[in-house]
Amino acid sequence: MTDSHRAYEAVRNELIRCLINFIDNRLETTELMNIVPVIFNPQHWIDKLTSDADFTEAYGNSQLSSLRNVYMPDLDKSSLVSEFTLLKAEVKNRYSAQIDNAPVMAKLNRNMLLKLAIQLDLPVFAEAAARMLSLFPHSMYVERLVSSHNLIKSGIRASMSRDTINDYLIVKESMGPVASFDPRPSIAKWLSQRQRRPKTSESQEKLQRYTDNDFVKTFFSNTGLE
Repeated sequence: MTDSHRAYEAVRNELIRCLINFIDNRLETTELMNIVPVIFNPQHWIDKLTSDADFTEAYGNSQLSSLRNVYMPDLDKSSLVSEFTLLKAEVKNRYSAQIDNAPVMAKLNRNMLLKLAIQLDLPVFAEAAARMLSLFPHSMYVERLVSSHNLIKSGIRASMSRDTINDYLIVKESMGPVASFDPRPSIAKWLSQRQRRPKTSESQEKLQRYTDNDFVKTFFSNTGLE
């Protein structure tokens, strides 16, 4: 977990802070597991399709709002609820007359729900469903995060703040493959924020030599910085 160069008190205090942070921000799995099937498992909808008159307008809306407020605050609440209502209406129209058809109803699952949301152009609900479907049912991902955390926060980085560590972990675990990353837009934005080179004639000559470089011309050909 650590190397031999860190003091005992430093390691102890770090562990205490980590435990406090975990207790304060831990995922309440009991509540989450009660909410998720209501929203994202259409097998729970089957009995409601014909028996619940308010299925389309009311079923699962309160659970969806709670899920969004705690775990997906970046998603627009009104769009999420309205798209959920449209999705329920479509499911009811397609399957309410086939309740007794077991093979057809067996196909009514989470993956089908996500595909249907994409087909109906319901991007906010599709995003929420994709996030839920991507959750790991075991601790493998958590263990990988712990390993990455230990590699990032080494003995010579003992003073690194928690926000900085979280940013590093997001980049390491959530970004796409490096081969598909295009740095040019970020570089162009960085260069356009302010003048970053001295305004002497000598520097202008140096800058001109730099911009005349064939590699630079090719690299920035699509950024408008030529």
